[in-house]
Amino acid sequence: MNQTMLPTKFAPAERATSEAIAADFQQFFEMKDVGAFVNALPYVACVLNEERQIVYANEALLGMLGVEEPEAYLGNRLGEQFACQHAWEEPGGCGTSEYCRYCGAVQAMVQSQQLECKVEKECRFMAESGGELKAMDFRVTTSPFHYGGHRYLILSLVDISSEKRRDALERIFFHDIINTAGSLSGLLEILKDAESLEEIQDYLSLADGVSRHLVDEILAQRQLLAAEKGELELERKVIFSKEVVHDSIRAIMQHPVAEGRTLLISPDSHEATLHTDPVLLSRVLINMLKNALEATPQGGVVRIGCHLRKGKPIFWVHNERVMDLKTQRQIFMRSFSTKGKNRGLGTYSMKLLGENYLGGKVSFVSKEGEGTTFCLELPPGGR
Repeated sequence: MNQTMLPTKFAPAERATSEAIAADFQQFFEMKDVGAFVNALPYVACVLNEERQIVYANEALLGMLGVEEPEAYLGNRLGEQFACQHAWEEPGGCGTSEYCRYCGAVQAMVQSQQLECKVEKECRFMAESGGELKAMDFRVTTSPFHYGGHRYLILSLVDISSEKRRDALERIFFHDIINTAGSLSGLLEILKDAESLEEIQDYLSLADGVSRHLVDEILAQRQLLAAEKGELELERKVIFSKEVVHDSIRAIMQHPVAEGRTLLISPDSHEATLHTDPVLLSRVLINMLKNALEATPQGGVVRIGCHLRKGKPIFWVHNERVMDLKTQRQIFMRSFSTKGKNRGLGTYSMKLLGENYLGGKVSFVSKEGEGTTFCLELPPGGR
């Protein structure tokens, strides 16, 4: 083992030497029965050394990586191999950052080593490749074993991304959309008993708002699915920042989450001329507003604005609530949510659309005494 002590914020950072990794690979490669067995598995299976580095893997990993030679993975840790955006947050690499404390894969490895037992967890992270982000969801199983006087882990990965997408769609269509459709149906039933023209107009106005919300929910999911497949096409137009802020506010005010809460536009907001996709930009801002409103109690205030910094337009949404550290470290993951199982799409959507398609940068700051502010920084002119 390399004796140089490296700093870490979670799992040990030290690594094995390249000679030790090569020796490990050779001993497992020469076990032909082991190779035949692991290559017959339909999922990724790896052998990790005590430093959590890959020293042997089956053909499923090579196929997933699109490579043919084991040199493509030897000595890498899992997050490094799959280009996790936080893999090199610290000098020690995968497993050593604050974000890694909440990674199911690293947790499983550490627990298996400490407790000498099999551990199964779900792992989610954002992989970054070619400047674009991709959500990854795996079911990770780790089992410790000893061989030749050394400690190892057998790690298996099952891709559950499709399962997570299906769960999310079921939640949307069987929960949110059915609830909205139920509200619309209820309003129409009440409308039948309306006795005056004024009552009819009031109920029709409410029904119109609910139906718009219903259509918006369906369109939002269609956009998200197309974005994940890389099929979403931009339709750039010249727009103005204040106009898109006002449009986003009008849209979210039709949503039940806005009831009893106040939305304010910052009086010192700048007017910026943008050449971008107004529909996608509005979608990101609406998700930011919805996220802030959900975190705001009845009677609370959410603020939105746009400022220019070095020619770059920065849209921001602020609420008074502070997120805990665990939430902050996972907020942009597709399947993570503070609202319960299968609810994590809003913040993931703003990250995916804002960065992969609008070419911006989505970030947040959440501090005691200051609240939480989400920002979308676009290139100059929105291009």
